[in-house]
Amino acid sequence: MIAATMYIFADTSPGAPILNDPIVKAIQASIVSITLSNGALGARLAKLYLMPDAELLVALLADGENLSFNRERVKKLTTSQLKTELEAWL
Repeated sequence: MIAATMYIFADTSPGAPILNDPIVKAIQASIVSITLSNGALGARLAKLYLMPDAELLVALLADGENLSFNRERVKKLTTSQLKTELEAWL
């Protein structure tokens, strides 16, 4: 049995996404899926804070501390495409 501890942070400042936001849940579910197949990559993704950015020209952008996302662009991705986008940033 594999035991894993995951921390998927979401910014709780005003204007930040709430944890039961369907876009945030989709991103978190993709990170969990990645963690199950590639623990090291999933652990790196899970440490990033999720930050919405409506002006982002791509769906996702990781900068080492934050995982910025454009809601409208993420909404158009399938689960498989979302996982591919997440894996590409690390």
